Amino acid sequence: MPLLQRTLVGALLGLCVLVAAVASQAATDTGATDTGVYVEYRESDQPGAPVVDRWRLYGASYALVIGIDNYSNGWPRLSNAVKDAELVAEGLRQKGFEVELLTDVDGVQLRESLRRFFAYKGKDPQARLFVWYAGHGHSENGEGYLVPADAPLPGNPDFNYTALHMGDVGSMVRIARSKHVLAVFDSCFSGTIFSNQRARPPTAITAAVKRPVRQFLTSGDAEQEVSDDGTFRTLFLRALRGEETADANRDGYLTGTELSFYLEDRVINLTQGIQTPRGGKLRDPKFDQGDFVFLMPNAPAAPGAETAPRTTTTERGEPGPDALEVTFWKSIEGSQTVSDFEAYLQRFPQGTFVELAQSRMDTLAQIAALQAPPVPTKRVTEMNATFVTLRNVNLREGPSTETATLGRVASGRGLTVTGKVQGGNWYRVRRGDQEAYVFGDLIAEIDSKELVIWELARETGDPAHYAAYVQRYPQGHFAAAARDQAAQPAAESVSANAAATPAETQLAVGVFPNLPALGTSFSDCDGCPEMVVVLAGRFRMGSPDGEDGRMPSEGPASTVTIARPFAIGRHEITRDQWMACVRENGCDYVPKSEPWETGRHPAMRVSWSDAQQYMYWMADKTGKDYRLPTESEWEFAARAGSNTSYWWGDDFGRNNANCKVCGSRWDRKQTAPVGSFKANRFGLHDTAGNLWEWTEDCWHDGFSGAPTDGRAWLKGGNCSYRVLRGGSWLDHPRSLRSAARTRYHSASRHEFVGFRVALTLAP
Repeated sequence: MPLLQRTLVGALLGLCVLVAAVASQAATDTGATDTGVYVEYRESDQPGAPVVDRWRLYGASYALVIGIDNYSNGWPRLSNAVKDAELVAEGLRQKGFEVELLTDVDGVQLRESLRRFFAYKGKDPQARLFVWYAGHGHSENGEGYLVPADAPLPGNPDFNYTALHMGDVGSMVRIARSKHVLAVFDSCFSGTIFSNQRARPPTAITAAVKRPVRQFLTSGDAEQEVSDDGTFRTLFLRALRGEETADANRDGYLTGTELSFYLEDRVINLTQGIQTPRGGKLRDPKFDQGDFVFLMPNAPAAPGAETAPRTTTTERGEPGPDALEVTFWKSIEGSQTVSDFEAYLQRFPQGTFVELAQSRMDTLAQIAALQAPPVPTKRVTEMNATFVTLRNVNLREGPSTETATLGRVASGRGLTVTGKVQGGNWYRVRRGDQEAYVFGDLIAEIDSKELVIWELARETGDPAHYAAYVQRYPQGHFAAAARDQAAQPAAESVSANAAATPAETQLAVGVFPNLPALGTSFSDCDGCPEMVVVLAGRFRMGSPDGEDGRMPSEGPASTVTIARPFAIGRHEITRDQWMACVRENGCDYVPKSEPWETGRHPAMRVSWSDAQQYMYWMADKTGKDYRLPTESEWEFAARAGSNTSYWWGDDFGRNNANCKVCGSRWDRKQTAPVGSFKANRFGLHDTAGNLWEWTEDCWHDGFSGAPTDGRAWLKGGNCSYRVLRGGSWLDHPRSLRSAARTRYHSASRHEFVGFRVALTLAP
């Protein structure tokens, strides 16, 4: 939980730390893991009111948990926001939530992750949504903001653009169809979007809990200081686990209202009134009726259990028959196991609780029928990486040599690893449509492009391909075998290339005399992407300090030499081109089709990992080294010799691209068919707008230490996130600048993301 020390509050114009547990959607591409939450509700909220029904309140539970420590644009770094987020995520998983955990997100990621969460996970009306945000917050002129990692300090015009206004959060929670949403902010907070809730919670759950609600909870009031010692998170988790009595009426359900009062009482007491948490519901009569519900460890008693007869004793002071029955019943009344109630019926066939026992057994049977298959005993940490087999391996049904063998994979073959078994040296792999497990000592992680180049060489047997592999990966997994195959041709290739590297290049045409001229286009097969030749050259990468809309991650600007000519797609990959890969079993994923989409629209909702499958397919199909462009290649091609904000100049103008306010007929409505706007000087379309485009590079916060020869930057940084360029139909023009860049997780799929392909032309 974020901390602004007392001295910082004054120095930073009243900035406040904000930690939000907002009811939000988690991952957009995975299904719910919670199989349902059931509640018994009473005739009224009066003490002792009879239970009248049992109801399936939720069918699924989703959480988006966000923690930000590493601020990069003037805000103080935090110590515990990410740690708190990780612990909250684990606590929610234990409560049956499907959790997406994000850390150190920038402004685009913060806004889009929340919007995706409410739009996609929130489409389920039977779900409950929860978000935890841990990071800086700010209050200004009575309005509240969430502060992402890249936001500048208030006073900078970019602050209002980058930070997330709480009014926007209020709008996002309304788009979800899910009945219940809970938001908790561990921070000072002003500019409320909710009405304070001062009345004590009802004494029992009634049918009113079924109604919609959007609830919010903060750990402090406006202008208050919020500690960074984990206290609020600790209290929250204790309440969830039932370790402290947050469930005020002890009925086995913790409501959002009860949670609010518990945290208010405990925090005020611990801080001696310095922090005063607040809770309430959205200022909207449609969304202030129900109450968010957590199921506590103590299951609710069966209807009527409170009417059990009192314990009696015999004349000798020993427990009588009624007392034994009551004792037995009390020991099982909250049980989730059918056999406990069967044992009761066998021992007390005429007992007081026979009808209740039978009813309880029927209820448990109904619940079991609705539940998904049991979760495997071995938990798996999700991942998405390419591995290679070090020897012949068996594909196992489970993470054990005692499980059945599903198949074998020969040595030197690639595997897509989707997860690692926790506490063991086993990996979950995907091979076609099959999921299996492989022992960790038999495989090793490998750069996906290394594997592609090796497989091309092995399949063609061409010495030149082996030489190309050795040159690019001299210490690679297969370097020794490749050298044996390449022999003399490899040595000649290395020598020739060393001599061919230009000392300085603007457009080094003569260095590679056998290549087509700049702008020449070609296609390697019917339906393959149209490729445009881009010659070697030199340019200034990044944005200058004074460029309007510049972000810190775009610098420092530096000279980069594109040492080798390459080809790049004239257009973004279209839906027709993507579906050709699907039809030929090269690509697994079939993106959702919008009513307005045609085959000439760019393929969207494609992840970086999906794009790699397309590259493998193209490489297999053509025998050439198709790949994603490196980030520097992309900017070089997009600028097309310009040094202005946009390839056409510094003035954005109108109808030059498709974006939020570009002046085109597609603005903020949909993508445009590829080639709808004029091409840049290299003949490329849509390098500005339409869709953000994946590059090969891992994410780094800036260009300090970046390669200066056009290679992909794959060392250091965060390789779970990959760089995107170009902006999209949903973005402000500043995101369409030639230097603008952002990042997303390599497995994420979005309606504003696509890609174009590149191809090495000289070894």
